[in-house]
Amino acid sequence: RMNLMQSNEFTVEDFEKYIIEMREFAKRAKPNDLSNKNVTNESMLYEEIEKNHPGRGTLKVQVSTAQGSIPVNNARVGVDVFYDGQRLVVYKNTTDVSGILDGLVLPALPKELSENYETAQDSGTEYLVSVYHDTYADKVDMPIKIYDKVETILPVNLLPEMR
Repeated sequence: RMNLMQSNEFTVEDFEKYIIEMREFAKRAKPNDLSNKNVTNESMLYEEIEKNHPGRGTLKVQVSTAQGSIPVNNARVGVDVFYDGQRLVVYKNTTDVSGILDGLVLPALPKELSENYETAQDSGTEYLVSVYHDTYADKVDMPIKIYDKVETILPVNLLPEMR
């Protein structure tokens, strides 16, 4: 299974290609092969997520230290989602020299849900973001909501790890 993103730029077309690749891989997977069974289940879950979250929102992660004044290069960022009782890794990559990881396009609930008073509170799709760096304390499972047609910016301040 390929990583959802290999670069810092990710478009809706990239996500759609990824879903198509996952579907094709799932079709080729042998049902009796246990290693392929997990991939097939993940593929089916990704397909279900895409179906039930037809919108697309973007996430920008800004990683810094010293209360936002120094960017952290090469911080490892992971984005996971809980779906149908399972935790799925959606994305993994590192920040650039500016401490930024930009352009993550993620499935989201339709924008129309946020426009209705009764459903607005539940209109975001929740993801968990974790940030790791060898010289800083980890920030794990920070919840963030992604909304259709909206860029969400997550500033993360890392503290030096005491050894």
